[in-house]
Amino acid sequence: MNGGSAMLDIQGYRVLGTLRATGSSLLFQAVGEEGGLPVIIKTPKASSPGPRDHERYRREFAILKRLQDIGGVVRPDGCELRRQWRAAFR
Repeated sequence: MNGGSAMLDIQGYRVLGTLRATGSSLLFQAVGEEGGLPVIIKTPKASSPGPRDHERYRREFAILKRLQDIGGVVRPDGCELRRQWRAAFR
């Protein structure tokens, strides 16, 4: 899947396209507007995710933090609750 930034607008990032859609989440390829670092943005499909979704993303972030020094594992950059919930990994 690939598309433009019209599918998702997140301040500070330029979305390049969709990497994958699952039953509950969307993964986007993007670059940071400051510094141009590549990132993967994970966001729920639901427009208003519930507490379970928030907890799942926090858990995934914590697991990635523990594994970040292992080769081949993405390094988590942040897990933020915004008007648009997202998790960004680079």
